[in-house]
Amino acid sequence: MSLKFNLNQLEMFNKQSMNMKLPENIGYGEISQLNIEDGLIFHKFDITPKEDLVIENKFENQPLLSCNAFLKGEIIYHNKQFKFDKKFKENHLTISAINADDGLSYYKKNIHIKTFNLILTSKFIENNILKHTKEDKLYEIMDKLHKKPIFDILKENCFNYNTLLNLNNIDKTPFNGGLEKFYIQSKVYELLYNCLNILEEDTQYLSKEDIYYLEKVKKYIIINFNKNLNLLDLAKIGKTNKNKLQKNFKNYYKKTIFDFIIDCKMHKARDLLKNSDYNINEISNIVGYKYQGNFSLAFVKKFGIRPKDMLKSRSYHLM
Repeated sequence: MSLKFNLNQLEMFNKQSMNMKLPENIGYGEISQLNIEDGLIFHKFDITPKEDLVIENKFENQPLLSCNAFLKGEIIYHNKQFKFDKKFKENHLTISAINADDGLSYYKKNIHIKTFNLILTSKFIENNILKHTKEDKLYEIMDKLHKKPIFDILKENCFNYNTLLNLNNIDKTPFNGGLEKFYIQSKVYELLYNCLNILEEDTQYLSKEDIYYLEKVKKYIIINFNKNLNLLDLAKIGKTNKNKLQKNFKNYYKKTIFDFIIDCKMHKARDLLKNSDYNINEISNIVGYKYQGNFSLAFVKKFGIRPKDMLKSRSYHLM
């Protein structure tokens, strides 16, 4: 049996501040809200349901950015209007653009849930962010929010170090009373800053395991750049699939796998042109080119100089 609970009963968007304990028949813990300033609202869910629990939230015509940080537990979310299901996972930050919601969040019996939600209204974004900075992605997002109904997950990443530290500081505030509120407000602004940075950048945060295997792929390329490398073999080394490898490699190293391979070839070729006795054709073969013409074109594109001109700087050592 599942219990159903409507967030609108809490008047979450109407009161300045609120701490509400769950009714005893529903579970343990509380849902709290803190209005940081007009249009910037912070929620904390720290609850353990006694039974399977469904929390309903329904609103429309409210363009919002929602930053949801899941510290403990998992939530299954079903959106009726936009017809999608989503599992929000522990230790993940999710940033969404929303202007309408008809959703149900499913909480499992006896599972401790701790989430922090930061809500930015369109008025807050326009008056406090877009007035002072040129955030291209944010302009684009707000434009979409004002045009049609939308519930779009913009980013979903594992916590980075700054975000995790920030959330732990909010969760374990060392103060009480008025100082506690002031302290949490300051940390919420830090969280806001981290979320906006994540939204603007292309990098997605990777797990330690992802990074470990990316470094294995990189080392393999450095050793074997002159061989006929293919994505399928590299993906096996990286313990992933081709698409994810390409995406993660570019996010982490700021260049594609193909560009990295070319860089390895070109830097080795430049070193050989300067400090070896090989001719251009031999060097072309050494770094993995079948045709010297293709090698020369790639070299000029990389360094802006022809291989034969690079030979003029070659060093010779007399015995």
